[in-house]
Amino acid sequence: MCGRFDRHSSLGDFSNAIGNLNQACSDELPASFNIAPSQQALVVRESVGSPIAVAMKWGLRPSWLKASNATPQINARSETACEKPMFRDAIRRHRCLILCDGYFEWQKSSSKFKQPYYIHGSSHTPFVLAGIWSTSKNLTGDEAPSFVILTTRSDESVSHIHHRMPLRVETDIQAAWLNPQITEAKDIQQLISACKGLWKSYPIGPYVNNPKNSTRRCISRDNTG
Repeated sequence: MCGRFDRHSSLGDFSNAIGNLNQACSDELPASFNIAPSQQALVVRESVGSPIAVAMKWGLRPSWLKASNATPQINARSETACEKPMFRDAIRRHRCLILCDGYFEWQKSSSKFKQPYYIHGSSHTPFVLAGIWSTSKNLTGDEAPSFVILTTRSDESVSHIHHRMPLRVETDIQAAWLNPQITEAKDIQQLISACKGLWKSYPIGPYVNNPKNSTRRCISRDNTG
């Protein structure tokens, strides 16, 4: 699962994490150390010529879903996304990359307390997560894009924290991931299989628990133990 994530690096800092990004045509958002569901985030999608970053809301609610009170989905299981009505069209035609510096997970314990962890790549550099996006009409009737993060079973690097983890997309398969011509489920599953895990992590304090908090303190190590 991925219930919060961090994107404090600027768009320019992602030049080594994603190839051929058209920064001139991309949106820019202020940095956030604590991006929560329903908030805006920078998402890279295919465009004419080269990929661009656009601001999208985190939480997918497809346009065909009639129930106005339906809870938006923030994650999609990569193992079944090609089959689920909620996600199958988006994963075939609207794949995207989410700009990220790290994500947060909460480890359950025998008590009611849940220990938050900050999870990042081995080199502490920006990376991108695998996502899918769709559009739906907002309250004003305008088309509003939104996205979910694809997850898979956790590997040995984070399985002690949580049994699910997001998919990280390396540079060599990003173009294929964004390619809308790749629509067959077997080809998409091959791309998913090539996505990486192997994270680094450390415990952090409860400051991150409040989604209103969005400063560097969110990713500060918990040195109270």
